[in-house]
Amino acid sequence: MTSNRVRRVVEVVAVGAIVATAALVALGPVPEKQHWFAAGFFAAFGLLAAGLTYRTSRETGGTIGFLPFLSAATIAPNFASVVAVVVAVLGGELIARKAPIKTVFNVAQQAFAQSLAISCYLIVGGRSILKDVPGETLADPSVIDAQKPLAFAAAFAVMVV
Repeated sequence: MTSNRVRRVVEVVAVGAIVATAALVALGPVPEKQHWFAAGFFAAFGLLAAGLTYRTSRETGGTIGFLPFLSAATIAPNFASVVAVVVAVLGGELIARKAPIKTVFNVAQQAFAQSLAISCYLIVGGRSILKDVPGETLADPSVIDAQKPLAFAAAFAVMVV
């Protein structure tokens, strides 16, 4: 049985994911057809990578499934990437037949991380590498270009860990 403390943590992460994704939908760029395609493509790789698990102890394990999600977020920095990640992670969790509480946590955690990382990327002036469209960022694009990938990677790493 799951303790109340664990349930509370899962609830907080799930609410955070919903709020962060809603903010991205409201304030971020609108996904175009090529964004949906790219996000889906890399999410499919994430689903495949979810099968490449490793054990850190008897009860815990890890996966490299998040790596393609980084690519999806850089190519399609909008809610299309978040939707694709949710579908891929949920698919991987269902295939692995994880406990419902673990499934909810893992899906919410990845959605939260993806939404916050994309928001940070947009705030520092990042934009889709598919095409250069003016006004696609949430902030002044005068930020030094070299800082954008670093800020994105740092935000994503903090949320995943």
